[in-house]
Amino acid sequence: MSTRSNAAAVERTTMMAPPMPGKKASDTAQLLDRLIHERMRLGIVSALAANEVLTFTELKRLLDTTDGNVSVHARKLEEAGYVS
Repeated sequence: MSTRSNAAAVERTTMMAPPMPGKKASDTAQLLDRLIHERMRLGIVSALAANEVLTFTELKRLLDTTDGNVSVHARKLEEAGYVS
């Protein structure tokens, strides 16, 4: 995801958790909690739970934050497989 285009869309994925080969479910749960416990990331996940697709601008406006803040946190969620 890039901040270059305000038309860029953030979409939720159907994958609920990133694949974690060799990890126990309890280990994965702790890792997931650390990934989405941050307020902005939880806001992004919550916004996408209610909306199939949001543009970058819509997400920024909804969360009342800056381009950089949405970009950094959305990228973390994208890398973990939560959004695409």
